[in-house]
Amino acid sequence: MKKSTQRKRTTRFFIDAAVGIINEEGIDAITIRKVADRALYNSATLYNYFDNLDHLKSLAALTFVSDYTEALAEYVKEAKNTYEENLLVWECFYKYSYEQPSIFFSIFGKALDKSFSNRMREFYELYPEMLEDVPHQIAGMLTKDNIYDRSMYLLEACANDNYFNHSDLHDIDELLYFIYRGMMAKHMADHAIYPTEEVFVNQAVLYLKRVFDSYRIDT
Repeated sequence: MKKSTQRKRTTRFFIDAAVGIINEEGIDAITIRKVADRALYNSATLYNYFDNLDHLKSLAALTFVSDYTEALAEYVKEAKNTYEENLLVWECFYKYSYEQPSIFFSIFGKALDKSFSNRMREFYELYPEMLEDVPHQIAGMLTKDNIYDRSMYLLEACANDNYFNHSDLHDIDELLYFIYRGMMAKHMADHAIYPTEEVFVNQAVLYLKRVFDSYRIDT
C-alpha cells in the first residue's frame, strides 16, 4: 500500500511539472526532457511512470478539465429528467471547450483513439478528489474513455426513460460528435467565427436541440 501511494505521489509530481509547462508555453511545448528537468529527475525515470510522451501529455491535459468537472454538479442541479440533464452536460462541456479549445480538442477531438484508452480511469484514480462532489450518474459518464462512450452513457439513460429509441442511439451519438468536432475546428481556425462564449454555446445548444428533437419519441 505504501509503495502504491508513493508511486501515485510521484506520478502526480511529474504531471504537475507538465502542467506548469502547459501554463507557460502550451501543451505542444511538453517534452520528456523539459518535464524531467523541471521535476529535477533524470529523463529515463519518467518512463517508469509513463508509457510515452503522449501518455504524460494526456494526463497533464486532463487536469485542465477539473473546472468543467466541478461545474457539472451545479449545472445539472436544475435538470428535471435525464433528457434535460443530457442537454445541460453538453452545454457545460461546450462552455469549457470554448475557454480552452486546444486542451479539450486534444482530449476529446480524437474520439476513438485507442492510445487514449483507460486514461480517464487512470486519471481519476490519481485524482479521486475530483469526483467527490459529482452526482453518481455524471461520475459514471466522466470515467468513460472517449467522447463517444461518454455521450452514449447519457443517451442510454435517456432511452431507458423512453426519450429515444435504443436503435437510434448510435446515429445520435455520431451526430453529436460531428457537431462538436466541426464547431471546435472552426473555433480554433478563426476565433472571429464565434466571437464570444455565449455565441458559441448558444449555437451548439441550438444544434443539439435540433438533433434531440428530431429523434425524441413523442409522449
